[in-house]
Amino acid sequence: MRGSIRKQGKDSWRITISLGWNEAKKRYDKYQETVKGLKREAEARLAELITQFKKGININPEKITFGEYLDRWLNDYGRTNLAPRTLESYISIIEHHLKPELGHIPLAKLSPRTYGSFTPSP
Repeated sequence: MRGSIRKQGKDSWRITISLGWNEAKKRYDKYQETVKGLKREAEARLAELITQFKKGININPEKITFGEYLDRWLNDYGRTNLAPRTLESYISIIEHHLKPELGHIPLAKLSPRTYGSFTPSP
């Protein structure tokens, strides 16, 4: 796992992380993100992203919806770390409330304002 930081503007830094060889595209994939602020903030973000990638967490949230994230979370964390009744309760909440209303929204665009932008069904 390799990453780099490059100065992009007066107070911004460009983080680039190599995601490895993509056999389907026949090239190396990379993830890029701009961090505004100090270089040490960009370094901290780079370390955080590398840690997430090593743990198998998708660091490119633009490509995943909130519903897909919830499904992955249930499979990766919920099924092994939750008591059976708690897991049943979480599955019910996710399937009946969260996914129908918010599941289609890209994870990168989900915010408290998003929640206020829809009218819940009765």
